[in-house]
Parts: sequence; structure tokens; C-alpha cells
Amino acid sequence: RAMKARAKKATTTTKPNFVVGFVYLLATQLTSKLLPFFINTLVARQLTPEEFGVPTVHFYLLSTVILTTREGFRRALMRDSVSDASLRYAWFVLPIGGFLSIAVPTAVLWSQNISTAEPYGLALAYYGVAAFIELCAEPYYIRAMRLSAFKLRLVAESISTVLRSVLTYVLVSKTQNNVVMAFAYSQLLYATSMAIIYIASTPKALAKSSTKDTATVKLIGIFSVQAVWKLVLAEGEKAALIAVAAADEVGVYGLVASLGAAFARLVLQPFEEAAFVIFTRSVSSKTSSSKEKDVFDALLRVAIIFGSMAATMGPHYSWLALRVLYGEKWASAHYAAETLGCYAILILPLAVNGITEAYAHAVMSSSELNSSNVWLLVCSLVNVGGTLILQRSLGPVSLLVANAMSMLVRIAFTSAYIRRRFLRLKTNTRVNLPSKTYFMTLAVFSAVSRMSSEKLRRDPSTMNLLSHTGCGGGILFILLVALYILERDAFKVLAKHDKSE
Repeated sequence: RAMKARAKKATTTTKPNFVVGFVYLLATQLTSKLLPFFINTLVARQLTPEEFGVPTVHFYLLSTVILTTREGFRRALMRDSVSDASLRYAWFVLPIGGFLSIAVPTAVLWSQNISTAEPYGLALAYYGVAAFIELCAEPYYIRAMRLSAFKLRLVAESISTVLRSVLTYVLVSKTQNNVVMAFAYSQLLYATSMAIIYIASTPKALAKSSTKDTATVKLIGIFSVQAVWKLVLAEGEKAALIAVAAADEVGVYGLVASLGAAFARLVLQPFEEAAFVIFTRSVSSKTSSSKEKDVFDALLRVAIIFGSMAATMGPHYSWLALRVLYGEKWASAHYAAETLGCYAILILPLAVNGITEAYAHAVMSSSELNSSNVWLLVCSLVNVGGTLILQRSLGPVSLLVANAMSMLVRIAFTSAYIRRRFLRLKTNTRVNLPSKTYFMTLAVFSAVSRMSSEKLRRDPSTMNLLSHTGCGGGILFILLVALYILERDAFKVLAKHDKSE
């Protein structure tokens, strides 16, 4: 009884507000992604685009296919409406993931007629093993997140990712003739570290029940189907690119994706995860419809603010980022700067879609989630079809253009649903966007940045490089001041909102 009381107290007293949860998640991204990002930059400088594309696109795609197994369990079991006793269903991720960990690498090896005696084939097999080891930690991860154990996630991801990055750099530096195995060994270390930390640190579930929870099983199934469609939507175009593009173009996309997604991983991902938790708690605690709408408006405004900043300023600093981080070889690579610039523009629809989908998934019924899966299928077809059609003329940029098109379809669907929900709640459906003054300020500084960028591309001297960098720093400072003056009320709403509401 005493143990149950302590567990109950842990779940009820661990209620940080949005800012606390977001800061922990952001710190997780900064320490687990930013430091390894710079180490990986040193790795990329030693490799050609062809060498870099295999582990960052081919192997990443294989791992993602296997790890998609866990997404349905996470979305379903982290809902507040699901009881602790139903967390036992999280263990079903292991047999499913175990099957995929064998089947997916085997299918790839068979389709390409590759043996595990070859480094590429052996590395594929190791990536499958690493994915299963990582899935072994999933029941503990779900339990930890239900307890709002953001600090545990910070520790686990930070330690594991830094270990992987350091080992990758050491092995690539010493054995440049066997790059794929260097990445494979590092991925095994990462997965083992994650599993050990979560298994050792997460409190065991005390609630036990033999009663079948049909509603939870159905929810897991719905979210799992949705995860499959999202996989096709997010990664299908990568498979299409591997099939039709040259090896150097695949490498360019792999490098640009790691650099262009840095903002998305560091800021947007923890922002979306924290938003989903806030929305589920607001609905389950029956927060008033006006407060629910206020929080949604504030989150959407913040997403638009930072997304529009990246979309308007990022393209003008893409070449500079490649030149400084990866050197002239990568900066002058075919389509590299253009692809990174397009990725910066894509951040705006990514940010908006993250918030609208987080809200929709938190409040949708099972039947509504099923209907949303149909839309994800449509988006998947748009994404893959657009990549195949545009690849010949746009190269790796085609992936981002197709991704933007499908993202707009997803935003349209969730926005229409959210509007209908607010009408049912008899709440004002008007969305509070950032001020016109902010957008005008962005437009002016975007034009200034473009002129500075064109000057640098014509004459890439040290003086022009420093001038363009200083221009960006000054603009960023002014934009932050403008945010404080014009948009600080949105941040105040989030700072005051508590998940217990």
C-alpha cells in the first residue's frame, strides 16, 4: 500500500507547467543533438557525399521503419484517459519489433543480393539488432513519460547520443576504408546505452490487471496504422530518392537533412511533444473551452513566429552555413545550398502542422482518428508521387517541395477539424496570428539579408563573410526585441498555463 501511495503521489505531484516541460525537452535536444551535431560535422568533412549518404539515408531509413513499431504504443498509452494497468500492452512492442528487426534487413539483403560477409550487409544486420535493443526500453520509456520524467529522458538521450557521436568520429578517423561499420558499431552502442538507462531508472508499474482493455487496444491499432502512413509520408520520398537519384545527390540530401532538421529537432520536436501533453491534460481535466482555445492560439502563434523567421531568413544563410560547417567541398556541391534553403522554408509548415496535429490527436475520438488516416494516405501519395515526378528537374530539392505540398494538405484537414470543434464548443473560431508589424519587419530584413547573401556569393572574401554574419546577428537581435514588444502576450499565456488545468 505504501508503495502504491508513493507511485500515485509521483503521478499526481509531478505537474510542471508548459515552460518547465518544454525547457526539459529542449535541453534534451540541445545536449543530445547539438553536441553530436558538431561532432558529426567533423565526420562529414572527412567523407565524400557518396560515403556520407549510405549511413545517413540508407541505414537511417531502415532504423526508422523498424522503430515505427513504437509510435502507435506511445501515442495511445501516453494519453491520460488510459489507466496504468493498461501499460502492460506496451510489452507487445517487443515481438512485433523483433520480427521487423529480422524481416526488414533480410528483405533488403535479399532484394539487393548482398551477403552479410560484405561490410554493407553486415552493417545492415547490426542496425536491425540495434533497433530491437532500443525497442526493449520502450515500455520503460512510456512509463517514464507518463510520470513526466523529462529529466530522465535528458540524461538518457544526452549520454547515449554523445557516446555514439564520439565513437563514430574515432572509428571513421582511424578506419576510413570501412565507414559503414563505424556507423553500425556506434548505433549498437547508442541503443544499448538507451536501454540500460531506461530499464535501470524507470519505476516499475504497480497496477496490474488481467482484464482486457478493448478501447486501449483499438487505440493502439489506430495510432499504429497512422504511424505507418506517417512513415510513408515522411520517409517514402527518401526511398524514392534512393531508387532514382545518383549517389552524390543522396549524400547531399543526407547532409542537408541533418543540418536543415537541426532547428526542427532542437526546437519544434520538444515544442510539439510538450503541446500534445498540455492538450491531452486540458481535455481530460475538462478545462473551460475558452482556456483551451487560448492555449491553442498561443502555441500556434509561437509556432508561426519561429517558423516564419526560419523561412524568411534561412535561405539567405544556407550557403554560408555549408561553407563554415562543412567546407568548400560541400558548399559547392550540386543542389546543396538550394536544398538547405528549401529546408528552411519547410520549417514554417512543419511548425504549424506540429501544433494543429498535436491538438487534433489529443481531442479526436477513435472514429475521427480513423478518418484522419485516410487523409494521411492521400498525403503519402502526394509526397512520393511529387518526389518521383520532380526529381529529374529538381534533384534532392524535389523531396522538400513534395513534403511541403503534403504538409499543406495535412494542415488543411486538421484546421477544418479544429474549426468544427470550436464551433461545437461555442468558442470563437478566429485564430490570433502574429501582428502585421512583425511580418512587415520580417519582410524588410529578409530583403536586406538577400542582398548581403548575393554579395557574398559573388565575392566570398573573408570581409564579406564576416559582414554577412554580422548582418544576420544584428537582424536576429532586432527581431527578438520586436518579439518582446509585439508578441510577448503569447509567451505569457504559456508560462502561466499549468498541466493540472
